[in-house]
Amino acid sequence: MRLHRCRTNRGFTLIELLVVISIIAVLAGLLLPVLAESRRAAHITRCTSNLSQIFKAVRMFDDENDRFNEAYPDRLVNLNLQGGYAKDGRLFQCPLDQSAGKEGGKPPACASQYAETDEGPGKNGLPAEAPYSSYLYEFSGATCSWYGGPAVVNGENLDKNTDGKLSWAEVKFYQQKYGDAFLASIGYNGEYPRTWFPMIRCFWHAKTPDNTSEQQIVNMSMDGNPFNSGPKWETIAARNLPK
Repeated sequence: MRLHRCRTNRGFTLIELLVVISIIAVLAGLLLPVLAESRRAAHITRCTSNLSQIFKAVRMFDDENDRFNEAYPDRLVNLNLQGGYAKDGRLFQCPLDQSAGKEGGKPPACASQYAETDEGPGKNGLPAEAPYSSYLYEFSGATCSWYGGPAVVNGENLDKNTDGKLSWAEVKFYQQKYGDAFLASIGYNGEYPRTWFPMIRCFWHAKTPDNTSEQQIVNMSMDGNPFNSGPKWETIAARNLPK
């Protein structure tokens, strides 16, 4: 007579299940921040690529309009609206900007908004077909709200088009060429290096954009050099002044 051993299918015990779940939770806790940081880095790379392509479009605009006097478009999105220098409107939108440009050139968390530089459909006189832009365009044709100095400095009239208003572009061209109070305060009498003077800035990568200790604002310089800085880009430029 053969005896058949009874076989039963034994499942996991409650303790074993809890151990497995605990291990999965620990692994997830370790991996998720790494994946999130990798995704963030990919977005920064894409944004920097956007700025690089926009810079090339600005140079093309300048070459075809008045290359000797460095003519930049009054509004960044004019590169899309006029002449098709930047045909894809998505170039003007940072991938980390969840509003896709609708909030303008600075996140709501920023203390200073500079709303006059915001670009998009119907914003600041732009047509309805204008794409939204996430970027702060330093050489905008908008009236400069933060400059409170005189129109004539060292015998030079900053108001180049003599319209009675000083635009961002007019103030910025002068600032780059002749410096400002910040350079004077560190004993430097000269111009800002174009390689470290921003043309376009993206604030959407900074967790706290007004925090001077953060260096997550992405800039594209007048010479096409991408660099990171805090809200005050001048401190980065000062580190790279000619000796």
